[in-house]
Amino acid sequence: MPGDVGGPQGKRQEREKMQGLSDVLTYPLGTMGRLGNQLFQLTSTVWLGNQHGLRPRFGSRRLAAYFDLDEALFTSPLMLSDATDSRTLVSADVEPEIAEYLQSAEFWGRDRDFARDLLRPKPSLASEAHAVLEGAGVEPGQFCSIHVRRGDYLDYPGKFPVAGSDYVRDALEALQVDNEILIFSDDPHWCSTELAPLLPDARVASAGLPATDLIAMSLAAQLVIANSSFSWWAAYLAGHDRVACPATWFGPEVSVPGDHLQLAGWHRV
Repeated sequence: MPGDVGGPQGKRQEREKMQGLSDVLTYPLGTMGRLGNQLFQLTSTVWLGNQHGLRPRFGSRRLAAYFDLDEALFTSPLMLSDATDSRTLVSADVEPEIAEYLQSAEFWGRDRDFARDLLRPKPSLASEAHAVLEGAGVEPGQFCSIHVRRGDYLDYPGKFPVAGSDYVRDALEALQVDNEILIFSDDPHWCSTELAPLLPDARVASAGLPATDLIAMSLAAQLVIANSSFSWWAAYLAGHDRVACPATWFGPEVSVPGDHLQLAGWHRV
């Protein structure tokens, strides 16, 4: 039963309690952003822990519901009250906005496969993602995914400019897309009425759980992503460079240029 101190997890927590927290590294997952942000925070904390000889541990198990993560990464939040925060290990020359969210592949960028190897989707999540594609009538590896982020971005244009229909058409041209197109968005109504009619062979995916849609997008032959950590992860997990991303990631109210999120080989549009 959950919390049973006689079970494997309970025994491990007891051992760690006896060992102390001097060599434990953590990040408060779930307090700074949504799924895309949390994937950066988890992977960067694990990388920093490996580099500094520290044990990465997290109090939130949300990501373990989607990805086949090592059980040893998770413990009771009460065990982490005095653990080292991974943000304190970030170099002082890193911009504060990046350091706060750990939102950069540069933390583990010399090993581009590091996070891909860490974030293996659970079979149930992979099955759900394939069901999304089946429902839309497309095959894995034989379609182009487009992610349109609107929602809260519309309230903060100075920070997060919305990549609209002109960007999408230019991105499709840059990628020379000739596959069917599947659009994912937090505003499917806008996409159905304003974007899809402009694109041949385009349809809008039914909105599912964020993790399911992320993995479904990662199965595309080409990806047109938004200036969003959510579709950034879909493109990264896809494992190829047939990706178009916005040349301008942040608006004028954000001092970070955004080039740390535009991977080599991607088309900047």
